[in-house]
Amino acid sequence: MKAFSQLCEAIACDASENRQSAYLKVFLEQSNARNAAYALALVTGSFKVRPALTPALINQLADCTLDTALFDLSVEFTGDKTEAVALMWPHAKSEACAPDLADLVEDWQSTAKADRLSYLQKAMDTMPATLRPLALKVLRSARLQLLSAPLVWKTLAEVFNQPQELIAQVWQESGMPPEDLMNWLMEGGSCPLKGHVFAVGPDAPWQVLTPDEILTHKEKRIWYRPVPVGFYCRLLKGAFRNERHCTDEFQDLDGTRLLVMERPEFTAHLSEGAYHGVLTARQGSVTCSGAHIRQLLDRKKPPDVSWGFVPLWSTRAPEEEALKALGYSREVLHRSILPSNWHNSGLQAVALHAPCHPDQQEYEQAIWVSRPPYEVMAQVMHARFSAGLKTPGPVELSFGMPATQQMDSPLVPIGKARLDGDRSAFEAVSLAFSTHTLARFGPLRELRQLPETRLVFRLAFAEVLSAPRRKSGIQLTELRILKFEPDGMPTSLDDLRQDVRAP
Repeated sequence: MKAFSQLCEAIACDASENRQSAYLKVFLEQSNARNAAYALALVTGSFKVRPALTPALINQLADCTLDTALFDLSVEFTGDKTEAVALMWPHAKSEACAPDLADLVEDWQSTAKADRLSYLQKAMDTMPATLRPLALKVLRSARLQLLSAPLVWKTLAEVFNQPQELIAQVWQESGMPPEDLMNWLMEGGSCPLKGHVFAVGPDAPWQVLTPDEILTHKEKRIWYRPVPVGFYCRLLKGAFRNERHCTDEFQDLDGTRLLVMERPEFTAHLSEGAYHGVLTARQGSVTCSGAHIRQLLDRKKPPDVSWGFVPLWSTRAPEEEALKALGYSREVLHRSILPSNWHNSGLQAVALHAPCHPDQQEYEQAIWVSRPPYEVMAQVMHARFSAGLKTPGPVELSFGMPATQQMDSPLVPIGKARLDGDRSAFEAVSLAFSTHTLARFGPLRELRQLPETRLVFRLAFAEVLSAPRRKSGIQLTELRILKFEPDGMPTSLDDLRQDVRAP
């Protein structure tokens, strides 16, 4: 609790994000996972204590301990009853001890309603005087939004050496406080996400495409979903659960909770999880714009509005059936379809038009998604140099993989990819073929396979297709070079089939 108090005081008095991030790093060094989870949820405004400390209980606390006349004068001076109680409370008779932030919140939540007054008296008596104002403010569910969620994600990424996008995704999918996230980062547990955006393999989910990617992908891997007019937000389906019912939470794209007064109608049956989508609203026959919906959400008493939620994206939707359930359909794309307007609103919706049909100048905003590529390590077997061995230029490489994990297993061809622009990789390939060419077939050279001539590259591919006429029995689509791995070892075909469930 003491470290949390120092953090709040430091970041409240300093507007520099760099220094705020430095204060947060110091706090993380002094805190454990439980306290850090509660602290981050509180300083970002993502969590409020329920049940909250009520004004009636504050009055009872003051009446049973403080002088009434002096208390009234203090309230007039401070303007806040909670702060007046904290400042006027008598000093501890014994040595004060600072409670843990997590223990304070959880003990308060587990205390019966009839025992809350005595619990508060005991907590105030044993707590250092400097911590009492903040402790009561936390229990009162006062808004403590001192840091933005993206700044917290960035700081956590720097401290724990994890991708910021992954931390943001775990934060958004975790309930508040994010104990799963902090247990993973601070105690070395496993990542709470299964099949996150950085996964490689069959559990990798579909992800949103950019306009350039839309024009370069093949149509069989692209799915399309129209976007309605509304406010982009995030739904945590089943975010809070108790013995009686399960509730949902809406957040904006920065992670701030949205207060939706009435339960929206869902366009699809949604299981528990995190969904990106569009919050829609209708006033009579008028469809509200995103800016208008934002204004309605800020009002304490919004007018009569029919709310709806259209899910566009689920971070845990790795299968095509899940896309169909959300309303996606396959779309045939041609290069004549050009991106006409790019909306960078967090969900990256893009409007497209087809200039080859001048009579249909319709712009339709849509979400386009695709599965990320798989990766594999493969070894060079053949090369075709476009400008010779000594002149750097594009090289067409033929790759192979050992059939099994045994050291003496022969290489089996898996496909070709183009090497261009990597000077160090070209020099390594050129040196190997200049001294260890086994045979030549016109411009094509075959490399003698020796331990010192092993050239391993990291390759990316879209999917694995069955190809009975090929020696490997499979075909890797959209094969391309990612990186030269001088010290790498090739993946075996058996491992490849197991990792990507190849036919």
